Amino acid sequence: MKKKYYILSVLLLWAGLLFADDIRFTASVNKTQVATGEVFEVTFSVNGNADHFAPPGFSGFQVVAGPNVSTSMTSVNGSMTMSNSYSYDLVPTKQGTFAIGSASIVANGRSLSTNPTRITVVKGQPVPQ
Repeated sequence: MKKKYYILSVLLLWAGLLFADDIRFTASVNKTQVATGEVFEVTFSVNGNADHFAPPGFSGFQVVAGPNVSTSMTSVNGSMTMSNSYSYDLVPTKQGTFAIGSASIVANGRSLSTNPTRITVVKGQPVPQ
């Protein structure tokens, strides 16, 4: 009888771990339309323990700061959660519509990627070289 409870406990533990493994990796920007010469921020966030972050190429943009890394750990009633974010300050160098490509990261042995993010760049100040 004890063996049945042990097997049931192990199965429930594994099922809990599988469903708790809902790790999301997202990209966001603070503006979707910017002017040339204007600084904006792109942030890549993961809601779990992850490593091997690989940023996208920033073609059409000049990186003026970053990566700025932020890590948060929270423990509530013995349940710990962790999140990481990687942000970059960018300046567009020319007008048009551009895509910031996918970033990738490894979490719990799985490779995750963000969706590309579109930015519209309008005429503004010239970008110093």
